[in-house]
Amino acid sequence: MSAEPVQAADVEAAPQWAVDMLHKRSWQMYVTQISIHNGDQHIKDQNIWFTARMLNASAVRQNPPEPLAPLHVPQGRIPIPDIPPPPVAGAPSNLPPPYVSPEPSVPRFEYHEWFPKTLQDLRNLTVEKLAVLFETYGYGVPEGDVTEQREIFADFIGVDPYYL
Repeated sequence: MSAEPVQAADVEAAPQWAVDMLHKRSWQMYVTQISIHNGDQHIKDQNIWFTARMLNASAVRQNPPEPLAPLHVPQGRIPIPDIPPPPVAGAPSNLPPPYVSPEPSVPRFEYHEWFPKTLQDLRNLTVEKLAVLFETYGYGVPEGDVTEQREIFADFIGVDPYYL
């Protein structure tokens, strides 16, 4: 005995509360997946930067100082979308697209061309180059003269400002 196929006319429309709940939960899951991806990228960047900072902390103490270990350019983050309002009764759903983890936006271990290779390069950084480096690494340009900015950047990359 086979069951007869269900016709669209035989199916009752879902109540609006169920449509709203599906909409809200689907978008929350989509935003959560993006947030997890961004968090993973941040942790990976920080782990690699930690190693470079440790190398830099010891490199300047050598005689003569060893080259500085560069911090790679951070991986791009996916912008978190605003959750649209649920559809009105009878309107088509506006569920998020399926989440697909993106490929890294820049190749791993790409370094900024102005990253100082030596302690002397660090001492010679200009305000303009420091501003670009701070922005590249998501630090934000600090207030202060070039000497203060060099000290902040040195500390950021693991070099004790005492050696400047």
